[in-house]
Amino acid sequence: MDLLSYDLVDHLVQFLSRKDLETVRKVACGRHELSNWQLLAEHHLRERYLLGIKIYIPYQDEIESAPKRMKLEEGDDTDDKNEEIEVSVEKRLFTEELVGPWDFKKLQYASLRDVSISWYHLDDNKNYRPFEMQQLLSILSLPVATRADSIKSSSLSVNGSACRFAHLVLELIQVLQKTFMKVDIFTTLNDMNLRMEDFMRDYINQEAFLGNLSFSCDTIRNQRISLEGIVTLFKKRRLTPLTVRIPVDSLSHPKIQEIVEHWKNSDGYVAGHKELRMVRDPWMGFESRTQHDYLPHPTKRSSLLQSSNYLKIVKFKPWTVKDWNLNLLFGAE
Repeated sequence: MDLLSYDLVDHLVQFLSRKDLETVRKVACGRHELSNWQLLAEHHLRERYLLGIKIYIPYQDEIESAPKRMKLEEGDDTDDKNEEIEVSVEKRLFTEELVGPWDFKKLQYASLRDVSISWYHLDDNKNYRPFEMQQLLSILSLPVATRADSIKSSSLSVNGSACRFAHLVLELIQVLQKTFMKVDIFTTLNDMNLRMEDFMRDYINQEAFLGNLSFSCDTIRNQRISLEGIVTLFKKRRLTPLTVRIPVDSLSHPKIQEIVEHWKNSDGYVAGHKELRMVRDPWMGFESRTQHDYLPHPTKRSSLLQSSNYLKIVKFKPWTVKDWNLNLLFGAE
């Protein structure tokens, strides 16, 4: 370790989280043979920063009302695409201090903190500017900051309900790393729905990073897809909390029973107060009830708490066990 050259150490530390860099700095401190490690660990801790990116893709009516702007169709030239996409990029320190608009310098020290893609300007006060597609894709391929980087949250938000160009939205999200802690997807576009299955499956496979997953759509197919991913979550042991929000129409007696059966066939562990919640959004239209029931796991390691708008894995407590009743949540069939 102490025989590695400065350039090689510089290359290696690029792959370390801030937590690992802190460890390297402490171990190498005062040791001459590890001076390169100490120097470069301190350098990266000092130079690294976070990016918050807001991407604006116009909706149909806006384009039709602005004849001077090029209308895009699938297969149009890249130069035309560039006229439609506007981006705001802000730089933030790991102390959460906002520096201001990004100056596009020292890209090698940047990590993504928040990415938002929408058909409307998310903040009129932001400095939106046209971006070249390849430049934007390059920025979006940067690593995503994680808990090991000492940040509380990272988020991806996609609102494609009125975007004119679903293929552009999909192209953007496909280059992003699947390691955001909070993911919020809302779409009513058939073009996006056709390719959302792989995207959601990738996030489920990387679910160790997730703390909150929200998926809303208007198609039966995507409701089935989102449920399939949730079922797999109930099979696994989690070490961090996770909340999953899905459309209310996705839940029925047979589907909930399928989730229950998969959970019963799991090892039943719940790590302390960590939990997995599946939440039905209140605004999506169901009658509120205040009752709740507990279903004990066969191993007695945990229970499945059922209430009016959620299923939640909790630590087993013998005095909470009652009759399991799906009608409490959905009413009689």
